[in-house]
Amino acid sequence: MYGSITVPGGIGLPDTDEVVDQKIQEKLAHALESLTVDMNISGKAETAGTANKLKTARKIGNANFDGSANITLEQMGAAASNHTHAAQTSVSGNAGTATKLQTARKIGNANFDGSANITLEQMGAAASGHTHTAQTDISGNAGTANKLKTARKIGNANFDGSANITLEQMGAAASGHTHTAQTDITGNAGTANKWKTARKINGLSIDGSADRTNYAVCTTAAGTAAKAVNCSGFVLETGAEITVKFTVTNTAANPTLNVNGTGAKPIYYRGSAITAGYLAVNRTYAFRYNGTQYELVGDIDTNTTYNHPTSAGNKHIPAGGSSGKILKWSADGTAVWGDEAKAVTGTFSVSGPSGWTANQPAAGLYQYTLASGTISGLTAKHRIDLQASYETLLGLEAPVQALNDNGTCKLVSSEPLDHSVTLQYTLIPIV
Repeated sequence: MYGSITVPGGIGLPDTDEVVDQKIQEKLAHALESLTVDMNISGKAETAGTANKLKTARKIGNANFDGSANITLEQMGAAASNHTHAAQTSVSGNAGTATKLQTARKIGNANFDGSANITLEQMGAAASGHTHTAQTDISGNAGTANKLKTARKIGNANFDGSANITLEQMGAAASGHTHTAQTDITGNAGTANKWKTARKINGLSIDGSADRTNYAVCTTAAGTAAKAVNCSGFVLETGAEITVKFTVTNTAANPTLNVNGTGAKPIYYRGSAITAGYLAVNRTYAFRYNGTQYELVGDIDTNTTYNHPTSAGNKHIPAGGSSGKILKWSADGTAVWGDEAKAVTGTFSVSGPSGWTANQPAAGLYQYTLASGTISGLTAKHRIDLQASYETLLGLEAPVQALNDNGTCKLVSSEPLDHSVTLQYTLIPIV
């Protein structure tokens, strides 16, 4: 709207402030239109298609604008396009029209006093048809972006959002994936039913498919030298070991051992073939094969029973005996219990001169043999002492001796007995 004022000379002039305000409004409208720009910018992945606010706030009029909120004309220092002014009745200072403003005004970034045109560039605004160079680096947080500034690891894949990644790149498999049946596996399996190659351990072939023990029981007859046992997985090789329990005592000479039909091999102990009795009933022995024969491992306790010799001079004291009994000779090398020997005295009678034999047991002597039983208890283990002599009819005293001839008493004298006499004797046991 235009008004008029009266000035000296009667000339009507347009309202200068109104003209200036209208010009400002037109400039600002054009600047605001230019600020609506297309933010869908192509280029590198760091460029944001849209953003919640400007990284650097811009000046629009007097207002700071970063896009986070609306601004008003008042904040910009501008008036609405339909505003009005009261009619001027007087003007002081400036004329109704002038070549410049007394006080320059800020339009955007430009100082404007009316003396010259200002450009959008001076105002800090862009033309409505302006373009942008693709942004190669944007810092801060964007509402949306074509790629991440720093790629992230997802599984084995590097992901920055610029392209899709696959499960293969991530090192993963699809949920419905399948595997081809494995016919051969190298390396170490998590679990397995058996080893690919069987191994020999202490004489046993082991592939992990079953338990193995190198133990067997031998029931071969005692008199059979070829001892045979079964042990699953046993392999005959140098160093192989087998533990065997025998249910009968071996009585055969030079026994052999055959495990799983691998061949009968001699059994040695301390460098020599074992003899009968070494493999005893209910005894368990360990054998190790040295490439030629089985060596019986460890020391053998055969529990040998030592019998005291029974030959003369080596017999035990016989059983029995009691208080008052003594050991007495019975036979060569044999003793018996008996009563303690005691001397026995007695008398017997002998007549003459018949029964005396001259020159017995030596020349000049006479010998008389007593009938058996004359001296009671006489045995070969007695000595006979006579404490007597007799006097001949001629008045000669003739001493008499008694000899024990294996239990028979024989009288010896220097003179033959020519009449009957009674003699006293003592039987002394010979211990």
